This record gives sequence, C-alpha cells and structure tokens, in this order.
Amino acid sequence: MALFPLGKLMAKQLTSAEFLGINPHEYVLSWSAYFWVYVFAASIGFATTLAEPSLLAVAIKAEQISGGTIQACGLRIAVSIGVAFGIALGTFRIVTGIELYVFIVIGYVLVLIQTLFAPKFIIGLAYDSGGVTTSTVTVP
Repeated sequence: MALFPLGKLMAKQLTSAEFLGINPHEYVLSWSAYFWVYVFAASIGFATTLAEPSLLAVAIKAEQISGGTIQACGLRIAVSIGVAFGIALGTFRIVTGIELYVFIVIGYVLVLIQTLFAPKFIIGLAYDSGGVTTSTVTVP
C-alpha cells in the first residue's frame, strides 16, 4: 500500500517541467529530455535485483555447483545490469510510444541467437537467473 503511491509521486516529480528545466508551453519534449527518468529506472532495477533473495539463492548454488568458477557476486551483478538495462529500455518505450511487440520480437531473436552460441552448461543458469528476478523485492 505504500510502494505504489510512492512510485506514482516519484514519477510525477521526475517528469515535471520544473525538474526537467523546461517551459511545457514553449517546448516539445523529445525522448532525450527524460534522461534522468532512464537513469532512475535503471538504478531502481539494478538495486532491487541485487537485493533479490531468490537471485542470491540461485547465485550461491551456482557458485557451489561450479566449484567457484561462477562467482555469486559476479552473477548477481551481471543479472542486475541486465535488469537495469531492461527497465531503462521499457521506460524509453513508454516515453517514445514504440509498440511493445517490436521489443519482444527483437528480444526473443537476440536470446535465440545467444542460446545457439552459448556453452550448453550455462544455458539453464542463464534462463533461471532471468526468471528469479521477478520475485519478492523486484516486482513491487
């Protein structure tokens, strides 16, 4: 009950004309005017993913199974960077109004290409790491 009103307030403040330093009656905003919104979205995505308990559990287990070859901290940071990029890209999509299907198709094609060239032993971990980011901390 506290997170959604707080998020709404923060979104209003980050997109206000006063914060962006423009006069809304004299200037048509472009996608680049929302730079701080993208940075904020990426920061929130990175921080919440890094704190995600499900990802921590998967990262620790991956480190144990790999004998230390995959380090828990490195896996968590890599996944957090990916989520941060994804959320910033989603924010960009909202600002520009580009259709969602464009991002979905391009994303799936990229994942399929990476899957073809990735070592077979890492594919399951890669897919699981993406799935566990939608849990207790990250979703709200």
